Amino acid sequence: MKMSIPHKPGAQSPLLGQSRFPGESERPYKPRLMQKISFRLDGDRFRYLERYSAAQGVPMSWVVRHLLNRFVDEQRRTYAPIDV
Repeated sequence: MKMSIPHKPGAQSPLLGQSRFPGESERPYKPRLMQKISFRLDGDRFRYLERYSAAQGVPMSWVVRHLLNRFVDEQRRTYAPIDV
């Protein structure tokens, strides 16, 4: 599935599912992030993520964190909580 990269302010982002408004990224809410993870991507996916992030005006880490948060929230809604 190919995704187009919106290039103008206010365009709908197919990956993030949110509209980008002028000034939105100037001072976004920044939660206190204390845990860190690392992972590897193949070159094609890394370059796509890099281009997409640049076109959206957000850091790559923001895109990955947003997608991971959406995944975890969906899992919590769909399945019973995981007790550790």
